[in-house]
Amino acid sequence: MDINEFAKVIKDVFDDCDSIVMTPETEFRAIESFDSLTGWSIMSEIQDKFGVEIAVDEFAKFQTVKDIYDFVTNKKA
Repeated sequence: MDINEFAKVIKDVFDDCDSIVMTPETEFRAIESFDSLTGWSIMSEIQDKFGVEIAVDEFAKFQTVKDIYDFVTNKKA
């Protein structure tokens, strides 16, 4: 999966996904609708779709979609 397809997976977790432009450089925590439930949903979606579990303390370090993508691709390698 390329990074733009990955960004779409993250985008689809947000309730207001139709109004969000999500790129690899997007700081997902800066999106107005981001909250802790969205964070949990992102972690759950990644585990379901990619089989990669992200610990809460690790997820807390991520700022951009690319940060998450890099983590997932490194775990899958």
